[in-house]
Amino acid sequence: MFAGSIQDRLRARDDKLSGYRGYPVNVSGHVEKVKNYSHSCHHIVELKEKQRRLEALEEQLRVSEQAKLQMMTDMDRLKDKLQESELIQKRDAAIIESQKHAIAQLQLALGTQQKAVESIFNDAAPRMERELKAAEAKVREALTPRGIPAPSAPAPAGLVSFGGSRPSRPSSSGESESEVSLAPPTAKLYTPGTTPRTDISSPRSPSPVGFL
Repeated sequence: MFAGSIQDRLRARDDKLSGYRGYPVNVSGHVEKVKNYSHSCHHIVELKEKQRRLEALEEQLRVSEQAKLQMMTDMDRLKDKLQESELIQKRDAAIIESQKHAIAQLQLALGTQQKAVESIFNDAAPRMERELKAAEAKVREALTPRGIPAPSAPAPAGLVSFGGSRPSRPSSSGESESEVSLAPPTAKLYTPGTTPRTDISSPRSPSPVGFL
């Protein structure tokens, strides 16, 4: 009976609150009134959109900060490279200037050596020309064929006693130049009845006419 009375009480309450069915009931049994937020729903959407945009802007700011840092790093690296290239350019310019100076010194030395060689060549040219001509003359003389001397004909034997001379023998180095010739004196013809003339130093021979 106690249980039934409770059910009756609950049923009576439901019937009393039929117009408020579905609304929450507080501890005291009264219907709790729910506030109507339908007029402020669009503000929530706007706030959420603003929050989303703010988050996107913050992300963009973070990305831009990172890009700025990267750009600053790149600029520092480029500055270092620029300074290094300037140093290299200055060093190359100094090397080029030193090479130009060395080339000028070499040209001066070569000019001096060329003048010295030309002077030596000009001084030695006449002597070399004379020596060359002398060598050419010797070569021509060596290449020129020499003529063979013709053999001399021997004198007849019958003419030796009548004025012909013996063929001369080749004189040796040991013989004296004052050697007496071995050729006999020249015989002269004479007519009968006359006295042949002899040398002044020779004794006069008797005439053969006295013996006739």
